[in-house]
Amino acid sequence: MDFILSKEENEALFHFGLAVNVDARNRYLIEDLIIRANAGTASRQTQFASLLADAFNGYGSHASAGFSAARSGEVLALMLLHEVYRHLIALHSLLRYPRMLAAGLTHVRDTLGQEQTENVFTALMDYYPLRPMSGSGMSSTEFLAGSDGRIPNSERTLWEMMILQVDHENPALQKYRELFDDAAVSAHVPLREFMRQFDLWLQRQPPSPDTNLTLLETLREPARVCPGSLEGQIEYIMERWRSVLPPFLFEQWLIARGIMREETLYRGHGGGPAYAPSFTGEEYAEPEAFTPDEDWMPKVVLLAKLAYVWLDQLSRKYGRRLYYLSDIPDAELDLLARWGFNGLWLIGVWERSPASQEIKQRMGNPEAAASAYSLYDYTIAQDLGGEAALQDLARRARQRGIRLAGDMVPNHMGLYSKWVIEHPERFLQLDTPPFPAYSFSGPDLSRDDRVGLFIEEGYWTHRDAAVVFKRTDKWSGGSVYIYHGNDGTSMPWNDTAQLNFLREDTREAVIQTIVQVARRFPIIRFDAAMTLAKRHYQRLWFPKPGEGGAIPSRAGFALSRENFDRVFPNEFWREVVDRIAREAPDTLLLAEAFWLMEGYFVRTLGMHRVYNSAFMNMLKMEDNSKYRQTLKNVLEFTPEVLQRFVNFMNNPDEDTAEAQFGKGDKYFGVAVMLVTMPGLPMFGHGQVEGLTEKYGMEYRRAYKEEDSDRVFLERHEREIFPLMRKRYLFSDARHFALFDFTTAGGWVDENVFAYSNRCDGEHTLIVYNNAYTTTQGVLHTSTAINTGKGDARALERRPLSEALALDTDPRAYVIWRDARTGLEYLHYCGDLAEKGLHLELHAYEYKAFISLRYVYDTDTSWGRLHGKLSGRGVPNIQETYLEMHLAAILEPFLDFMKPDMIRQVLLHTDVTDVLGAWRARFLEFLQGINAFVGSKWDAEAIADTVETDLHFLRKMMRTLAGLRLPKPVQAYLQEMLPDQKGTPEDQIAFWRVPLVYCLMRGLAILRTEETNLKADLSGTGKDISMPALKDETPVNRLMKDWLLMKPVARAFESLDGDAWRALQDARLVAVCLGHRADLLALQTEIWGPVLYGLFEDDEMRQILMMHWHDGRRWINKEQLERALVMLFISNVIVLDTKKKADSAQVTACLENIQELLQTAADMGYDINWTMNVLK
Repeated sequence: MDFILSKEENEALFHFGLAVNVDARNRYLIEDLIIRANAGTASRQTQFASLLADAFNGYGSHASAGFSAARSGEVLALMLLHEVYRHLIALHSLLRYPRMLAAGLTHVRDTLGQEQTENVFTALMDYYPLRPMSGSGMSSTEFLAGSDGRIPNSERTLWEMMILQVDHENPALQKYRELFDDAAVSAHVPLREFMRQFDLWLQRQPPSPDTNLTLLETLREPARVCPGSLEGQIEYIMERWRSVLPPFLFEQWLIARGIMREETLYRGHGGGPAYAPSFTGEEYAEPEAFTPDEDWMPKVVLLAKLAYVWLDQLSRKYGRRLYYLSDIPDAELDLLARWGFNGLWLIGVWERSPASQEIKQRMGNPEAAASAYSLYDYTIAQDLGGEAALQDLARRARQRGIRLAGDMVPNHMGLYSKWVIEHPERFLQLDTPPFPAYSFSGPDLSRDDRVGLFIEEGYWTHRDAAVVFKRTDKWSGGSVYIYHGNDGTSMPWNDTAQLNFLREDTREAVIQTIVQVARRFPIIRFDAAMTLAKRHYQRLWFPKPGEGGAIPSRAGFALSRENFDRVFPNEFWREVVDRIAREAPDTLLLAEAFWLMEGYFVRTLGMHRVYNSAFMNMLKMEDNSKYRQTLKNVLEFTPEVLQRFVNFMNNPDEDTAEAQFGKGDKYFGVAVMLVTMPGLPMFGHGQVEGLTEKYGMEYRRAYKEEDSDRVFLERHEREIFPLMRKRYLFSDARHFALFDFTTAGGWVDENVFAYSNRCDGEHTLIVYNNAYTTTQGVLHTSTAINTGKGDARALERRPLSEALALDTDPRAYVIWRDARTGLEYLHYCGDLAEKGLHLELHAYEYKAFISLRYVYDTDTSWGRLHGKLSGRGVPNIQETYLEMHLAAILEPFLDFMKPDMIRQVLLHTDVTDVLGAWRARFLEFLQGINAFVGSKWDAEAIADTVETDLHFLRKMMRTLAGLRLPKPVQAYLQEMLPDQKGTPEDQIAFWRVPLVYCLMRGLAILRTEETNLKADLSGTGKDISMPALKDETPVNRLMKDWLLMKPVARAFESLDGDAWRALQDARLVAVCLGHRADLLALQTEIWGPVLYGLFEDDEMRQILMMHWHDGRRWINKEQLERALVMLFISNVIVLDTKKKADSAQVTACLENIQELLQTAADMGYDINWTMNVLK
């Protein structure tokens, strides 16, 4: 195209093609700006536009309130607009109508006269100095008579006159009018008339075939269409006339547009709305290339701890000053392991940049440490104990099954860091400031005499947030301007230095550092990893032409995709993953990656795990449909991505989980999802303890003195930690299915998250309502799941029965236990397959159905129970089934075992009729046993025997005199029995155990001809035979097998409202029945086996509150004393102390008890040591 102007021709008359009048040239020192722009290595045009905008804004008169600041992008666009005008004029006057301008000038001369015409030219050339005339000594007449060989100088000058004319008319350029204002010329020469005559003449000429407008109207057209927008005018030109313009002008426009958008972008404070990710590779191919997990990786549950803050809090907790990582107590690691954590992320253990600390302290926090993400070097901080302290902690943690996780910050180093001092070439830098207004006269933040480091003054005054800092080589005097780390969402991180990943040596140095980190930490978390994905690194630092805006000043360094790929050919993270697989294969790589990059990072780049911020953000805001859509998108794309998510309820640099989710049902509902979804659950510092302080990355200590919220923590221990310890059941996505919760109206309640999973025969179904509403619905069919391999797509939906792999036997019933309530539910498998599972969920209610097992209905009994329960949960399905079969025994026993009966027997003064009206009910109970086992025992005789025992019991209650007890026994009982003057409630609380013992002991006289008479209780797994009874010992078993302990405990609880004590006393009745004779056997038997049988009884262990601590097994002193006195009273009731032999046995029994009590006291109530001494 012969009419295309070169860059030299475009700037033939004016530097950068911009006509600036003499007044503006002097005011803004344009000559100096031109020299400075030509001296830099950045684009001349971009540098000049930046310098001119800065000079324009810095002029004193522009400080008025109404002044609209100049922007370098607009100045660059103005220069481009002029270049476009020149190409359009050249096209029209050189190619289309070669003699048109000469004829037009002749017309104007004829109209204005030769002298006036020359006066106009001369005045213009004086007021807008031309480059060819500068210092040449050439007169205006001589210049106008000349030519550049293609274009006469008079015509080229006329080009500029036309451009000035349309500039004056353009509303979008009024801000910059003082640069080109011709008022001073028009006041002395007929410039306006000159242009009017020329315009009139042009209107009589043929229009341009390219625009169908006259030449001047062509130049005016963009401002007519988009009068208020310079960007809109050039967009209009590029849309309408791009075909007749050279391609490089469009490329220049893309850069200018990028800078304009960069300057007008609202940068806010980061964050923004959460989006449901989709999984399409729009820029780079996304082939499937998952990295296989090692066997331990799927089970990781990660706990974040800020190292300095944690040490401060542990110092307070353990009452001694803890300075080093090696000081962290074993007891704390034991606690974390017991809770279920097996990954410990230590934040802030690397040696930090002292410049970061100085900045923060100068900005108002005298206690601040450097930021945990502004690093000096990848060595363990000396004030945390250095490498030795880390290795000590790692060893002790590993002994408890806990692996340490460490940070790696790949995209930047600290502003003062080893690399900034020794390898400045690795950082993204300029040789001049990107913005002329930047000033770096503040304090030197370097600790090295060879180098000076200065952040921009605006940081100190809170006036600006510069994108670069100044590094000065004090030996050479040279300076470079290194970019701060920046993710484009908010302000630059002013204590960091951004690495230049277009350099191969930088990429290799970072990879080698990652390998070194992997040798210390088996889990590595990569901070802000998404910023190094090629698409985002280019977007941030080398944007495609026209796509600038993320980081100020970078639009001027635009690169096409092809040029970017040439210097950055491979995905950095893929190279990292492959190197780690070779050099540190047992390392879990975890990427903090946002911006909808989750699937790409794990599926294509090969990271083991990737942050799933949608979990926190969407569930917090109850954007439930969005999060369900996120899950559905993953399942329809590649379900394996789901098991590689890192789910969390707070990120260490964000609000606490307590602040986002509260401490109530919503928190625990989401926490259940956290630990039961596939992937890796991550808990924040202080989250399970309910701490409320948000810790800064620069904190050396906690500023709030907070204790753990005991109630909150205990609820974790009941509801969350047991599920955490079953991560093997939840972590994999191969059998994961998400279900729609369909209401009666037929619509899906998007607030309900329902999903199933299974592993090695264990099954689970989790349902949670993340809304403050009650809802009812049915779970029947899953959402679509892609079962195709690789990039293949094969969607299927699974019925609930298939997802849970329910038994298809028509007799099969399934039993689930809800982990939250402990209730069990009975469902018919056929109904679940056909109709689904109907549920009602209250606000923020969850159900965690686990421990799935089957029963088979061979006699319709399970069907009867299913109908009776109608979906209602019960504490124990097997027990409920037994209750249904044992109704003949239980119903009369429940009618008899009442608190009023206990009061009657213990407090009534009638000595002749102990049971009174309750005798009839007791007889009904005994007859119920006859009916159940098919026997014919004499119920009246049994009742008489029981009443005899009760008479003796009542005598003992009122006075020990007359019972002919040995003196030591009498003395012991007087000490242990409640005071006769005490309240009736005190009497009942003590004597209720012996009372029920007497009642149950009465069953010991039962006889049966068959020694193994069985009841038909198919499917329960219980043998509730009725053995031949020779003493009360087997009654202990009957009391459990016939479920009599529960009614006893219920009656006890009704007496005083103490449920715990009631259950303990019911257990004590069973122990007395089963082990009364053990105290007598100690006289003749070896103690070891006898004591083992007594203390290893399940009920006895519960009574004694037996527990392990520090490797020893402990019992409760008061509970031991109560158990032994009840066992002793049982013997007093059974033995006839009037008989010499029995009296001796009672005395021996007491001596044995006293020796046992003394030994237990001597051993500090360590039961193992006690039995070892007494064996």
